Amino acid sequence: MKSLKYILVSAIVAAIAAAISISIEGTGRIALALLESAIFGIGVAFVVFGYPLWRRVPKRKPLLPTYLAISWLLLSWWPRGLFRAHDLVMLDLAFYSISIIAAFVNAHHLYDVMHKEAGDKDEDLRKGGYEIWK
Repeated sequence: MKSLKYILVSAIVAAIAAAISISIEGTGRIALALLESAIFGIGVAFVVFGYPLWRRVPKRKPLLPTYLAISWLLLSWWPRGLFRAHDLVMLDLAFYSISIIAAFVNAHHLYDVMHKEAGDKDEDLRKGGYEIWK
């Protein structure tokens, strides 16, 4: 049932975003507008349904940067596409820069999780700074 809600919210938001994108950008970039809108819809559902789940995790503080980074990566494509339609290059550059930071945050967190799951006991690796949110 939860996945049905997730899919429904994603689809509704994506349809609204696609209608707005196509009305602003025209039909020349319809495939890209549809893709950006779908990712945006998935991002809205991720934030809406992921936040309560995140709140229930006992040790959630280290997960906050990853949650925010994933949210950004999913939500930022649709507004970025609208800026592109109006040739707002500096805003587009800001979106790319933040996406690069978000990708780093996700990579950093995954690296930390992989070390923990591998049972890594090497303190020299722990001192490398990849546990910056603990």
